[in-house]
Amino acid sequence: MKLLIIGDIHYPREPGIFIKLLNLIEETSPDILAICGDIINFANKHWLRKFFRKIHRRKKNLKVVAVMGNHDFWLSKSAMRRGMTSWDLVDVYSETFEEFGDFLLWDSPFMEEVEIVGVPGWYDYSFAPWHLGFKKKDFDRGVIDNWIWNDVVYTKFNMSNEEVLKENLKHLEKQLTLAHSNKVIVLLHFVPLRDFVRFTNDRFKDFWTAYYGSDKLAVPIIQSNKVKYVFFGHISIKHLLSKRVFKNGILFESVDISDDISNHVILDIPA
Repeated sequence: MKLLIIGDIHYPREPGIFIKLLNLIEETSPDILAICGDIINFANKHWLRKFFRKIHRRKKNLKVVAVMGNHDFWLSKSAMRRGMTSWDLVDVYSETFEEFGDFLLWDSPFMEEVEIVGVPGWYDYSFAPWHLGFKKKDFDRGVIDNWIWNDVVYTKFNMSNEEVLKENLKHLEKQLTLAHSNKVIVLLHFVPLRDFVRFTNDRFKDFWTAYYGSDKLAVPIIQSNKVKYVFFGHISIKHLLSKRVFKNGILFESVDISDDISNHVILDIPA
């Protein structure tokens, strides 16, 4: 069983990366394409269906197993006016995945030849550069030097970021409880360990670390004693301290391919 594990395709915004991904699928011939979120640059069922058609056209019998990323939760202004929330997109994505015989991780784990669990995750400002004098209200606003964190504009969960994270943790814990193996693979979108966070002491650059993720994502993973691998995306490898970290016998590894297709991982699981 061969897995190709990647994150942050941002289809169709990054056509060059997508073409490289299609070529990589053809070259490596994986059984499972595992995606750590940001499949689409802006939630859109039309583009998601087009993405699946092109992926499956390149390799028959390929199973896509994925979590959503923050870009996958982005809503258009018209969708917001219609009263749609970002949570509604989970059902939109789930239905589209099922249409193509694929699997969106949220309510239950993927349990076939290999066990995969996962959620997008979210952030609670635990990675924020508090030492630079920022206040929580600064990160709630998401604005610095007239630059704004796009989740503030394009997502609508009707709850705080901390509450969004708690909802993700609830689903992650449920999936881990259902898993049987002690070699479970976890897919996340957001960074699950502070060990990956690089600070520069530049107020503008470090401001954005608040939105990298949360250490709380790693807690149920480590406590479960079932997990062997954790993969995540969201932040380009050039902004992290390292590509991989081993902690409590678990490999945590970045697979964000938005800047570099070589940041993918190929995992061979013995039958």
